[in-house]
Amino acid sequence: ALGERNILGNNIVQTIASAGEALAAGVIFTMPALIILQLYTELPYWLTTIMAGLGGSLGALFTVILRRAYIIHEKLPFPEGRACAEVLIAGDKGGAHAKPLAYGGIIGAIYKFLSGVGLWPGSLEVAGSAGRIPLYFGLDLSPALLAVGFIVGLNIAILVFLGGALTWFIFIPILAQAGWPSPDPVAAAFAIWRKQARFIGVGAMLVGGIWSLIRLRSAIVKGIKSGLKAARARREGQGNIVRTEIDLPMNYVLALTALFVIPLAILYFVILNDPLLALIISVLMFILGFIGTAIAGYLAGTVGSSNMPVSGITIMNLLITALLLKVLGFPVHEGAVATILVAGVICMSAAIAGDIMQDLYTGYMVGATPWKQQVGEIIGVFAAAFFMAPVINLLITAYGIAGTP
Repeated sequence: ALGERNILGNNIVQTIASAGEALAAGVIFTMPALIILQLYTELPYWLTTIMAGLGGSLGALFTVILRRAYIIHEKLPFPEGRACAEVLIAGDKGGAHAKPLAYGGIIGAIYKFLSGVGLWPGSLEVAGSAGRIPLYFGLDLSPALLAVGFIVGLNIAILVFLGGALTWFIFIPILAQAGWPSPDPVAAAFAIWRKQARFIGVGAMLVGGIWSLIRLRSAIVKGIKSGLKAARARREGQGNIVRTEIDLPMNYVLALTALFVIPLAILYFVILNDPLLALIISVLMFILGFIGTAIAGYLAGTVGSSNMPVSGITIMNLLITALLLKVLGFPVHEGAVATILVAGVICMSAAIAGDIMQDLYTGYMVGATPWKQQVGEIIGVFAAAFFMAPVINLLITAYGIAGTP
């Protein structure tokens, strides 16, 4: 419809379309908590749509500030962004270049068929115990995960493995000495991972993420300054600005950020009916949202979107928000609801940030115009936001939510 039947047109299409998947992750990780808290029996359409549309768009806007720092100055690898670019290039060239895509599709289809009819197990698991230590070995027999490992490369795969090894070979056996939450070793190990060991990972990610931001502060400031300089030169018609370096103008970004934050603050007030609480969580949402987005973008650039712990970033913000509201003396129920409202927006923002940073790197490789991708991502977010509540409510009707009747 736009008349760009080439690799750049295809790139814009995948940029817009990929927003839906990322936004869905952000919504479904957080919004059902409002039902568990018994605030609603099903997700209200207007609340879910507004939070998804505005929260996801904030993530897209924050990445405008970070693009130059992560992609140009730091030159992060963005393994999945590179893979997407290779797919676009192969599709554009066609012929022999597209053969690997066909082979991969055939292998995946055969696996899914064998798995679907029960001829190939989805996982391999063995469990036992040695004294008070639960022992467990598990392996997902998935070509998709094998492909992700190939995409991110050996160095990053080793880092992901080491994180799992620390948790399962060291932390869980130590924590198990205090007592097993279940007589079954597998259930006990997973319960310890979910309720205790996982928070060690969240703490490590928080410290590592903030340290990364401190280390990259000069690159981020340099990126903001170069973005402002490019916007000013473009506005005044000075110099020959390279098309592939034009972001959304920084004044537009600031104006749109305010335009999206103010309605969220009003929404918080309508739900909580407490102006002070609404103001505090709005400020928290903005500050923690940028930090969460920056960490998500950095992680996407190093370990890839598939390995990016969006849920961990969300738990990090949950803990910070809940602790602060507790210290300030807000009632438990109102504080819990407010915490979910903050974490929901941040989760959607972080999920979109990781997605669009990969898209922007793909665009960087194929020669796309950044501002067009940034606008496309916001369009994709709002388009997807309208469908989130009906789909999740359909899933709730079919399967329910753990922790509710």
